[in-house]
Amino acid sequence: MPIGKHEAALKQEFLKCNNAHNLTNVKRVKSEMGIFSDYPHYYTMQKEGGTTTQTILYAMRNSENGDFIFSRQEGVFCLYGPNFVGVLRPNMLGTYF
Repeated sequence: MPIGKHEAALKQEFLKCNNAHNLTNVKRVKSEMGIFSDYPHYYTMQKEGGTTTQTILYAMRNSENGDFIFSRQEGVFCLYGPNFVGVLRPNMLGTYF
């Protein structure tokens, strides 16, 4: 199966609705790197409502005021790599993706 058709099939599977909603759950895991800091934090977005939980997105935040780096693969948070999705920059006026 060509890559484009395979990706389209995966997207169609993800966009199937449960009572007109796609339910997701975000889980955060704090790091235990030191006494005064519990960063980086790692986040996973999991799809709910099916027979199995499917993790669809991963994120990492290095510091309290740092950016969120999103990836499609667990543990790989390289900027501009093949699994890179984007960066979320929070600030007082809003967020920038």
